[in-house]
Amino acid sequence: MENIDYAQENGPQVKADTFKGFWTRDSYILLGGFFLVIMLVVYFWWPLAASMLRRIHWDGQWWLQMDWLLIGIFAFTSLAIIARANLKTDALIIFVGLCGGLVIEAWGTQTNLWTYYSHQTPPLFAVLAHGMASVAFWRAGMVLKMISKKIADYRINLYN
Repeated sequence: MENIDYAQENGPQVKADTFKGFWTRDSYILLGGFFLVIMLVVYFWWPLAASMLRRIHWDGQWWLQMDWLLIGIFAFTSLAIIARANLKTDALIIFVGLCGGLVIEAWGTQTNLWTYYSHQTPPLFAVLAHGMASVAFWRAGMVLKMISKKIADYRINLYN
């Protein structure tokens, strides 16, 4: 009863080890590589980026012209890549994602199922995106696994 009164009085308490392990030494390496890829894409496709920025009317309601879903996905992917990073497992995941992305993009662009504005078959940025996305999907799968385990444990404890 004392713990309940304390929690009601002071609000929920965050344990000090809640975020322990979220940021690792390998997170710096993966985040640095992720931003390096972004900088390379902007550098090589600067004319496209500049033309997109010119289309935005900065003197008006520019926030209505932004793709907020894309920005949200980018933010989630950035956080997912650095969360509990481990180069030993992540390097394999990235490698498999790159290989799969290369096969998928080569097949799709060479058979003209889809094309990109750069007319490359396959474009470098799309192949690199598959590698980074594979890590983000892996992390999302781990979160779903953890949540389903907590739900299963809760249901077991509920009926016991």
